Amino acid sequence: MKALNYIYIGIWLMLCGTLTACHDENELSDGGARVYLNASVSSDIKLASRAGTDELKENTLIWISKKDKGLVKKFEGLSSLPANGLWLTTGEYVAEGWAGDSVPASFTDRYFTGYAPFTVSKGQSTGVNLNCKIANVVASVNYSEGIDEAISSYSLTVGHEGGELTFEGRDTRKGYFMMSSRSRDLQWTLNGTLPSGETFTRTGTIESPKRATEYTINVNYSGSETTVGGGHFSIEIDETAIEVNHEVVIRLAPFIMGDNFDITKPFYAELGKVGDHAFFVNASAQLSSVIIDSRFFMEQCGLDGNDVDFIHMSDEVRRALESHGIETVHTYDPDLDVASLRVKFSAAFNNVLPEGRYDFRIIATDVKPTSNRTEATFSLVVSNAPVKVEDPSPAGIWTSQATLSGGIISAGASEYGFLYRAAASRADEDWQKAVGEVSGTTVTATITGLTPGTRYEYKVYADDFISADIKSFTTDSEQQLPNAGFEEWNTSSKTYLICTDASSMFWDSGNHGSSKLLGKNVTQPDETVKHSGQRSIKMESQFVGVGTIGAFAAGNMFVGEFLGTENSTKGILGWGRPWTTRPKALKGYIKYSPQAITHVDSDNLPDVHTGDMDSGILYIALVDDSHKSYQSYKSYPWIVRTADPANWLFSKDKPNVIAYGERIFTEATAGDGMIEFEIPIEYYKTDIKPSNIIVVASASRYGDYYTGGQSSTMWLDDLQLVY
Repeated sequence: MKALNYIYIGIWLMLCGTLTACHDENELSDGGARVYLNASVSSDIKLASRAGTDELKENTLIWISKKDKGLVKKFEGLSSLPANGLWLTTGEYVAEGWAGDSVPASFTDRYFTGYAPFTVSKGQSTGVNLNCKIANVVASVNYSEGIDEAISSYSLTVGHEGGELTFEGRDTRKGYFMMSSRSRDLQWTLNGTLPSGETFTRTGTIESPKRATEYTINVNYSGSETTVGGGHFSIEIDETAIEVNHEVVIRLAPFIMGDNFDITKPFYAELGKVGDHAFFVNASAQLSSVIIDSRFFMEQCGLDGNDVDFIHMSDEVRRALESHGIETVHTYDPDLDVASLRVKFSAAFNNVLPEGRYDFRIIATDVKPTSNRTEATFSLVVSNAPVKVEDPSPAGIWTSQATLSGGIISAGASEYGFLYRAAASRADEDWQKAVGEVSGTTVTATITGLTPGTRYEYKVYADDFISADIKSFTTDSEQQLPNAGFEEWNTSSKTYLICTDASSMFWDSGNHGSSKLLGKNVTQPDETVKHSGQRSIKMESQFVGVGTIGAFAAGNMFVGEFLGTENSTKGILGWGRPWTTRPKALKGYIKYSPQAITHVDSDNLPDVHTGDMDSGILYIALVDDSHKSYQSYKSYPWIVRTADPANWLFSKDKPNVIAYGERIFTEATAGDGMIEFEIPIEYYKTDIKPSNIIVVASASRYGDYYTGGQSSTMWLDDLQLVY
């Protein structure tokens, strides 16, 4: 049995304090452990380029779930994994991994999955390996030496309902297939031309092929006769577990962090009373160098040059640093392959610093061939002032509120806070006061009731002291969805567009698929039902086809673009448009008329049955700047492929979702007109601003699965974002 093709992800559990720092007393009392994640890719073929390796890294999704709590951590892309580890409480866990692209048939795209339970125990170091084995069925073709004497212009096509690949001639490539509940077998067809000019065709089936297995279709010929179906042609299929021929090691870059302070922000300290402070470098490999680049630092320690390497410094340099209050501790565990360096700036060094700001640039590199490298700057601000105003975080600025921040240099004030005003005002009496909350050496305050799209300025105070420095910010404007009244349409062609021309497209629909099949637009303008203006948008679910040949199409619309179809009727959609503001709700007007479900995808929706009442759905999501693409199509925040719903449909639980809100309409709305609705938006993340917005409406909730009721209809008008 040959080794399986797999992605290897090592999850290392280590006692807090062994190679890294602990900062939370609750972590220690809990008796949990810190989790370190490393990864490597073992492949049946060598990746074509470094770019291919990087793409696989960023297409890796890792979930960690606790038995009694469900999902506790999720990471999209290996670059999002923290090299300083994860703290997990004691208990039973499962690590799951997905990597690559799950496409029905491809010569290049492969997909990997893995599942590994593990236990976090008090006082016990544990290593857990998550092996993400290839999930594809692999097919290849091999021809005997004498085949060209008996047949010419030959090709072999292999595939299933989802897709197929054609091997022309002696094509030595491998074909990768994803099987589904509807596509359990692989069909193959051999075509060619006999010397007589007759067409030669042979077909067959590979029944229930196994994942992580290659099926080599051997086409053999012996003798000079060309009897079709006789003993001179034979086709045999070899089943072999996939062989590993190449391995690419993927390591996380070193992680630099402050000991009890955020190294990404300036650290404020009182003149002559700075005290001891340290930073750590943690790495999922041996460290090759950790350099501090600061001419001032070198002069203070009596050393020449601009930098020093803490890993490879001489004993003489080490003694010089120690004499000035700089202490280092470097550890490496070869069994776990993790390293840590602690650099302590003691009070002997810090307390003699004059008033000012000191920036110490830190560059950490590991020993791996890719030489992963991380940079950070430790900024120390020494001052006689008790408090210092800080620049606002962009994520803290909303349309009508903002979170302000300041650094506490010397503790002891009875009250800390901020004074703020609109920047256009210059009168001293216009300053408004916001009492702050203190956490460690940071004071913050969230001020509300601000005017959207307005520049404000602020300063920080501690009792009677008011900072001379003034910082500013501008609140977000109340951005609204374009064409949200659905007045603009282009109905001049077979496919109706929700815009005047393609250059102004913001919304799109499934009309591209249904109109091309039988000229039906499932989404149209309607002048009979509306809230204001001339028209609304009408989405009517219906079967598109002739007799029993065709597909059910849900009336729908979405923010984005219809990209195309595959397998004749399966849609490929690009969802999302650029967006940076953060609304609190989506409101508008709706009329909904559901019908009993007439079409069901029983394979994917076993609990939905014909005769059940259909329901409609409207949802909004704000997502980050990550994008997906499908083959040569454009890049979008999310790509929907209805041919593969298990892997390509959108979910509010996706790692890139920042905020989400939805409303499911389970019954007909009252009266003959439209009623008002409002959908609150819940923010899962407030430390990051969105980069894109997704809005989707469907007259049939399960329209992505081609399930719903004939003539279920939804009208929408005058959508508005509430801030």
